[in-house]
Amino acid sequence: TTLAGVEEKFKNVTEKESRAGLTTAIGLLLRSQRSHLPDATNYRRQQYEAEQDIVRLQTEQMPLEDERNDLSDIESQVEASLSLVSVADAEDGELRQMTVELLTDRRHYLDDLLADYDSCLFTLGETDVTCRRLETTIREYESYIDERVLWIRSAPAVDTGLVKKTLTAIEDFISHRQWPMVWKFVVRDAQTYWPIYGLFLTGFIAISGLSRRMRRSVANLGEEAQKQMGSGIPLMLMATGLTIVMAAAWPLALWFAGWRLSFADLNLASALSVAFLFCAAALWLVDSFRKLCRRRGVAESFLDWPQPIVRSLHANLLLYVAGGIPLSFIVGVASTLDEGTSADSIGRLGIVSFCLLMAVMLRRIVRPSGAVIGDLLRSNPNSMMYRLRWIWYPFAVGSPLCLAVLALMGYQYTAEQLMIRLQLTLVLSIVLVITYTMLMQWMLAAKRSLAMKQARARRAAAIAAAQRETEEDGSSTDPIPAFE
Repeated sequence: TTLAGVEEKFKNVTEKESRAGLTTAIGLLLRSQRSHLPDATNYRRQQYEAEQDIVRLQTEQMPLEDERNDLSDIESQVEASLSLVSVADAEDGELRQMTVELLTDRRHYLDDLLADYDSCLFTLGETDVTCRRLETTIREYESYIDERVLWIRSAPAVDTGLVKKTLTAIEDFISHRQWPMVWKFVVRDAQTYWPIYGLFLTGFIAISGLSRRMRRSVANLGEEAQKQMGSGIPLMLMATGLTIVMAAAWPLALWFAGWRLSFADLNLASALSVAFLFCAAALWLVDSFRKLCRRRGVAESFLDWPQPIVRSLHANLLLYVAGGIPLSFIVGVASTLDEGTSADSIGRLGIVSFCLLMAVMLRRIVRPSGAVIGDLLRSNPNSMMYRLRWIWYPFAVGSPLCLAVLALMGYQYTAEQLMIRLQLTLVLSIVLVITYTMLMQWMLAAKRSLAMKQARARRAAAIAAAQRETEEDGSSTDPIPAFE
């Protein structure tokens, strides 16, 4: 039934798109269909489980078939069974008759059991084929929608009624009829699954309570690493792990709220769940990097980043946490709640505000004369990056502004998707920079260790040569002085 429904929807949408073209109405239909498509991963898992069951049942079926084939000749099996008893018992007619009846009954039972195995294998085979077709159809449907929906206008261009629509959307959200049901679900869920809630509260309180101690531990690890002559990579990884754990308290709370709300069969709860889960992932990534850039943190103590860079990144990332996370929550709820009816009002205002916030952050971070990359550019005035700064700097700052203009023009879905990709690009860049810096620190430590070994070898050779000269000449010489 599900397969027929998905295939029918796919066929209808393609026919409508071929007749009407890529209009705004088709775009709304495609986005609605995309949000209501079943999860292909579930069918992939069911197909895998069906394959495993088929292999298991076939393995169990083979010895049963062998036993059933042996029972085709009842007389020979009777003789084989009676050969195990005494001669007098074997000649007993009643015992022979009972043996025949038992073996006959066993053959019937095996026939029924093998028939059930065949029926089950047939059903599992159909399930396997259906799940494969469902997964393929859903993937093709998703690909079909994604290829067309990005550049279709998702809403009319902004007009003077935006403020009124936004106020109406806020009032509708506050007075939504499902709020009482959501609160009842939360209370009932907490009463039913109180061990899970207790475990979450324990973890949240533990991380929050140990945050200051973990911060001191990171600072102490940095001091210890600076005293060591080795690479300090284990200490660096330990400090990074502690920093990531430190940043996990509030993201854990958001994730837990989104996870539990996902079990409520309510549209409001579903919208809140999607927004909470997205904000949890974003907050954990950003706050982890922000805490890496703390005073006496990993970036300063282990990676040797200059203090102006660390302070600038810490301040700008705090701006993202304070402004970007709430705006992401607003956009997430508006895009999901009640089929996205408030997406073109408060949702559009949220994405535009988020784009402006990103433009301000990027302007502060990538400004050629700023603290983050200013020293790098000034130290390499002949580099391609320095010569092209008048191109990449306006492009970096102007990209979020262009996305804001797209949202105002009605291409809000396009702006949201491209903004997500922009943030993922920034996250990847940050991870690459941190990884590169760690590798350079390791190479520098290895080079330092090799230089020290060579210096010790030269000093030992000089001492040995001086001793040989003393022994040959019979005169005393000044000892070789120690050197750094």
